Amino acid sequence: MTERIPCKSEGCSAVILPATFHKTGGYCMPCQQRKERQERQEYIVKHRREINLYEGISDPVELLKLMHSSRPHDPLIEYTPYELSKEQLYITLSEECGQTGGLCR
Repeated sequence: MTERIPCKSEGCSAVILPATFHKTGGYCMPCQQRKERQERQEYIVKHRREINLYEGISDPVELLKLMHSSRPHDPLIEYTPYELSKEQLYITLSEECGQTGGLCR
């Protein structure tokens, strides 16, 4: 039977095979994966940038189009929300239509 080696992580009671020890530098796979997740999260926090898609746009229709458009998920990008909700923009748009005698854009 192969002798198992204790995991290097403090507080971890797992024992691992010598092949795993050499592959991970002495950590069991759960500890190794936790370490990798933590490193990835630190990288994301350090390199994340904020993007304001609504900057310079004042037309409610264009703003609503942007709000309803789908964007691919990227953990390195954080989108700034618009100061008004979709509902508030729709109300604004409805009020504009009422002021023009029911003729909307």
